[in-house]
Amino acid sequence: RAEELLQAILEASLEALEADFEPPRLLCERLAARAGACESELRALREEVRGWMGDLEEATARCEEEIAAAAEAMLAEQRDRKREHAELELRLLREGLRKGQGGSSLPPRRGGGE
Repeated sequence: RAEELLQAILEASLEALEADFEPPRLLCERLAARAGACESELRALREEVRGWMGDLEEATARCEEEIAAAAEAMLAEQRDRKREHAELELRLLREGLRKGQGGSSLPPRRGGGE
């Protein structure tokens, strides 16, 4: 009879422990499932952001190329204008020398170095 009583006490204690631990166990299972879902979502977002970064790097490279091309075109245009100005000034100077004037009829250059 003592064994039966001890067995009943042990079973009641185990049932009480199981009842006490069941809500936290269920909560842990729900949290673990939620954490797994969040991990999957974060992995997908990370891949999406990596794609965006790749697109931004490509756009940056294209912009740098376009800026370099525009700068080169601007410099070429500026060189052409300077050359044309110098040629015109030289032609006017030669015409002036032929006529005996000796000076340039062009206004002085702007900016000193253009």
